[in-house]
Amino acid sequence: MPPITVRIRASGTTLFTVAMLLCIQPTLGQTPDWIWARSSGAVSNDYSNAVCTDLDGNVYITGTFQGSTITFGSYVLQNSSEGFLDFFIVKYDVQGNVIWAVSDGGTKDDYAYGICVDPAGNVFITGYFNSPSLDIGPSTLVNISTSVNAPDVFVAKYDPDGTSVWGKSGDAGPTQDYARAYGIGSDASGNIYITGHYGYGSVSFDGNTLQGYGGLDMFLVKYDTDGDVLWANRMGGNQTDGAQAIHVDSNGNSYITGWFINSADFGGVSLISTNNAYMEIFVAKYDSNGNIVWANYALVPYFGNYASGTGITADQLGNVYLTGYYQYSLSFGNDTLANAGNHGLFLAKYDSDGNPLWGRSPGGTGTDLGKSVCTDPEGNVIFTGYYESPFLNFGGYPVINANVGFNDAFVARYDPDGNALGAIGIGGPGHEYGMGVATSPEGELYSTGYFGSYTLDFSGIVITNSGSFDIFLAKMPLAALNSIQSIGENVEVKLYPNPAHDQINVLSKGRTEIRVYDLASRKILERQFTDMTSIDITEIPAGLYLYELKRNGNVVKGKFVRE
Repeated sequence: MPPITVRIRASGTTLFTVAMLLCIQPTLGQTPDWIWARSSGAVSNDYSNAVCTDLDGNVYITGTFQGSTITFGSYVLQNSSEGFLDFFIVKYDVQGNVIWAVSDGGTKDDYAYGICVDPAGNVFITGYFNSPSLDIGPSTLVNISTSVNAPDVFVAKYDPDGTSVWGKSGDAGPTQDYARAYGIGSDASGNIYITGHYGYGSVSFDGNTLQGYGGLDMFLVKYDTDGDVLWANRMGGNQTDGAQAIHVDSNGNSYITGWFINSADFGGVSLISTNNAYMEIFVAKYDSNGNIVWANYALVPYFGNYASGTGITADQLGNVYLTGYYQYSLSFGNDTLANAGNHGLFLAKYDSDGNPLWGRSPGGTGTDLGKSVCTDPEGNVIFTGYYESPFLNFGGYPVINANVGFNDAFVARYDPDGNALGAIGIGGPGHEYGMGVATSPEGELYSTGYFGSYTLDFSGIVITNSGSFDIFLAKMPLAALNSIQSIGENVEVKLYPNPAHDQINVLSKGRTEIRVYDLASRKILERQFTDMTSIDITEIPAGLYLYELKRNGNVVKGKFVRE
């Protein structure tokens, strides 16, 4: 991997440059980590919030832009009201070429947070709008609220060519009420499901009115492909509860996650906090008719602490994976997670009956958050988010923050048993946020979000920022996130544990040479071995080290932490 140049502002006005060799653990000399990367943006703030793929391997993103225009490939989208946020949808082919791009919006800030594609290639998005009215194709949606920041929900359909077909709204009341949608999914029949929350009153979906009983309540709504509401459910208690994400399987089962305070009812299944935590995570499953199948929560063990689910998916067996954030400590079954920062991120698995199987957290000392999760064709789970901590340890695969105090994005991969398969960081001197992750039927990975660094390097593919925050979309082979990777024909290598305390162990096939360097490029040790070796590192000071493993001219580069 080529060096990345990071510019750091010192305490005065001097700007100096540090050349950093970023190595992903483990990194193949001959296998690129990223296939391509794309950026879009203008001088204002532009955000990509979600990504999905279709059966042909095309990839779609949605988000918002603030400037007068934004360009995706040869498509220039115009903002309805410069200085306010409009939302966009972009379709790319497998090579990263833009097939089409469209936008909609009104005279205020309008947000798109969720996207999905049905089996016929129709595209659906959801979010919320503050504008007094919103035109989506033949549909005009009206926000009747007279208050500032009192949005209504929208859901919209676009055909495979990007032409808007219809738009629907979820109408909150005329005063302080508001409604926001964050997640959307489709089943094999092309039905659409959305989730989110509404506050301080009621919300109506085409005459299906849900009453509110607390500060915030949650909704789950099913539409047919023509935009007709089939059913609408309310969930929650008498406090502030929020739904953040949804996954829908081919049979129309929907899985949702978010947070609740004290207690919440999910249509016959009630969850009650046992420790009076401020916010606790819930996960719930509904069948295609809107009936609750099961609901469960993750234990926040301390009074006043908080946690929330922000991303959810399910595999073909009905096992459920979720990600999000938590303060200090969090328990999933027998696994208790901990972090030393403002809040940490997690990945957790529940079985098809809603029982927690395991939870994982990379630790951290800053403000870190998991945002989106998906499965790959092999049944492994991949998630993304962002972290402020100096480094995180994903089961032996550390990612290092490119500029401590700023956020970097990450992508990590685990097997179904909770073993880490690999992790990679995405960062520069500015803020970077991982917002969405998806896999294609061919087993390729797409990651999206937004970045504030002037440039961002994806294994030598450099994208440039045009303003405050710009959008990124990048593609990598899943093999780039494998724990054991080839360094030549029929040769494999693995270094563990990582972080390490007393020793490191190295597995290889055949005669291999290892060299370890400190961050000043000074060689700390060198050894040749066959098949396996254990190396005493008790005399090495604590810190981050780089290593090289060589066999028959092939090289694997990586890094490990000595605790």
